[in-house]
Amino acid sequence: MGGLCVFSLIFLVIAVLYFLNLVKWSREPDFGWSIVDQIGGQVITEVYGEAESAGLRVGDRIVGLNHKVVSGLQEMRQYTNRESSGENVYEVKRGGQTVNVTVPNKVRGFQRAFFQYGLTWLLGLFSCWGRWSFS
Repeated sequence: MGGLCVFSLIFLVIAVLYFLNLVKWSREPDFGWSIVDQIGGQVITEVYGEAESAGLRVGDRIVGLNHKVVSGLQEMRQYTNRESSGENVYEVKRGGQTVNVTVPNKVRGFQRAFFQYGLTWLLGLFSCWGRWSFS
């Protein structure tokens, strides 16, 4: 019985820490896109919110960020302005042309953070609760 109590306590601590991260992530900017890393740049696979309003499109290939050339995800992370009130200038290749698109950062918010990161957390909680309740 002691082992179950220790396991339960560890699980509870991890669950609380993850929830605190959800709260933290909700205050960070949501850039409004998803990308896939390919040779020649990062290709945008999903666009929504501020990025869509600013003019980014699915299929755009990001070749520059904030006036710096990017060739991989490491450089994207390095050059991204993460200030909630900031903006990012993307240089994208689109249909043989190069276009600059300025996207203002927008705070992600708890609902979006929960749908991005919290559903698996919730599933884990219910999974373990179900094991303990119905054993």
